[in-house]
Amino acid sequence: MGITSSQLAAVPSVIAALAFTVVAVALVSDTGFGDASSLRRTGIALTTLAAAWFSVAGFSPRLARFNNVALVNVLLTLLGAELLLRFMVDRLPVSVVQMLPAATRSPMLRDRGLFTVDALQGSGQLFSWRPGLVIAGQKWVTIDRNGYRNASVPTATDVVLLGDSVTLAQFVRQDMASLLQQRGIPTLNLGFSAYGPNQERDAYRKYVIEPQIAHRLVVVNFCGCNDVENAQVYREVAARGGTWTDYLASEGTAFPFAFTPPWTVSILFNMPSALKRAWQYRQTHPPLALTLRRGTVHVTGWLPRRPLGDADWEPALAAVADIATLARSAGARLIIAYYPDSAALYLDGLARYPVLHHAAARDWSDATTRLRRLADDVGARFLDYTPDLQRAIGDRAVVTTEGDYHPNQEGVQIMVEALLPLVGDPASR
Repeated sequence: MGITSSQLAAVPSVIAALAFTVVAVALVSDTGFGDASSLRRTGIALTTLAAAWFSVAGFSPRLARFNNVALVNVLLTLLGAELLLRFMVDRLPVSVVQMLPAATRSPMLRDRGLFTVDALQGSGQLFSWRPGLVIAGQKWVTIDRNGYRNASVPTATDVVLLGDSVTLAQFVRQDMASLLQQRGIPTLNLGFSAYGPNQERDAYRKYVIEPQIAHRLVVVNFCGCNDVENAQVYREVAARGGTWTDYLASEGTAFPFAFTPPWTVSILFNMPSALKRAWQYRQTHPPLALTLRRGTVHVTGWLPRRPLGDADWEPALAAVADIATLARSAGARLIIAYYPDSAALYLDGLARYPVLHHAAARDWSDATTRLRRLADDVGARFLDYTPDLQRAIGDRAVVTTEGDYHPNQEGVQIMVEALLPLVGDPASR
């Protein structure tokens, strides 16, 4: 007996039912249904329902034909989307790139200057770029043999810069080190994204103190945005014996199988989690209309955070104190420079949001008071970049994106101008 047309029409439905069953089983086996998040349980339920629908449809010629038409249209749509994604690869936003398969995602993010495991090296909780790495989208960034933004590693320098992404400033063509060097002040930049005071201490010890690179000044650019929290994470990771990969804790793909899927399939699997994160971000970063001298600026804002107490600050202050001890051992002077968080940076524009304005002013005052006190205790100089940046942002953008805190080229220039009186004019020495 041959296969009838009705039976033949049911084959795609059977295949689809098997496919959805495999996906549902994979989702369940990863964490178990009871331990899965609500989003994952929803995905399991939907794939199970889809498997049941296609299983039932296999017994109905009419439903089978309907499914076939639907599947053909879905496949054609996915094929068109796949081709469009690959054709527009250089224009895809980072949020989309992050949902692509790992083999594709990593080099694309690396070329845009973002973190990927294959772009970084590290030991303990200290990490940096791999030497010789070329960032296709930021070719102005030259990476030295230690993985930092310098043309080369000197045997002696005048100033050592320590900090995080604000100090690295990879999205601008001239960082603080470049601008200081133009003033005749040799400078080594050891700033790197996601660093906290502990990584700054570790980098200073490993790449300056231990190789005995002579230097006159050490500048710690303390970022009010996250340095306190980063120091807490460092201590927590160290307590459980973790490394820099645990510290960064990058997320993997949501695709549950070992093989590399088409881009559209990978995006579909990652889309629910991405939408959930976007919704959560929206809840904690409501839109704000900031009134500045140059007009109203619309930004994605910030909720007031709880006041930070002595226990919160202790890990960060202890790490900066360690840097002071290392600097004294090398005969160098220390400058502790404070860089504001977004709320303090836009403080003058928050007048219509009194609760947020009060919290931002409180946090700024608390942070500078603690750091100034630490500077006095360890014999360092203290500098607050905030007033100069606040004045400038009222008239023009000094950050890479409105509402963010990372300085653009103008912002980096303002930081250097504020630092110069403490660094000193080379001609006067």
